[in-house]
Amino acid sequence: MNSHEDPSTSSAGRGAAATESTAARDKERTLRYACLLSLWAPLAGTVTYLIGRSVTLLADLLRRTSELAVLLAAWWLARQVATGRLLPDSPRRMRLETITSRSIVAIMLLAFVVSTGSGIGRLVYPKPVGQVLAGLLVAVAGGLVNFWFWQRSHRLARQEPTPVIEAQWRLYRAKTAADALVVATLTAAMLWKKQSWSVYLDPAGSISVGLFMLFSAYRAWRTALHQTFLPDA
Repeated sequence: MNSHEDPSTSSAGRGAAATESTAARDKERTLRYACLLSLWAPLAGTVTYLIGRSVTLLADLLRRTSELAVLLAAWWLARQVATGRLLPDSPRRMRLETITSRSIVAIMLLAFVVSTGSGIGRLVYPKPVGQVLAGLLVAVAGGLVNFWFWQRSHRLARQEPTPVIEAQWRLYRAKTAADALVVATLTAAMLWKKQSWSVYLDPAGSISVGLFMLFSAYRAWRTALHQTFLPDA
């Protein structure tokens, strides 16, 4: 038996392994930063909701809190891969990736239910919003952060597409759009607060956020199914 190893084959194998290791570390680092930057959101969202009494801010608070839990789960999974505790192509990793991506879809559906439910309730029993300037500033800051992570996750997905990363960049796209809707709603509510019809702006914004999250959940679910059952397509 020939015990000599082809140097070119060995070099190529080491290069591929190094590339996979770098991608895994980049993925873990991106998710870690996302978790750290998202820790403030539930607290800030609670304060702004209590001040503003806006159903759009309530839906946004629940959405951000739920998404933080998903980010923590995704970061844990990425860390297991980056530290070598999970092999990149192992069946266990694939199962955990599928569970995590489905959890992201579930979070989007939860945001849809909360946003549309609270919005419909406020349409039936309309009332003016309170001081929403703090909520507006939080939404602007959150939108900028989410836009950056959307672009970064999209680049990682092009380098190494997996169910989690595909779902992550779609999640950040949805979060950026949701923040834009919140900003538009709160800005309009502030500008036309004295108008009688302005009481319907807040529930309209809440329902709009919910519908967008429903669409994003559908797209993320289709991506997860494609990655799970058609990996070579």
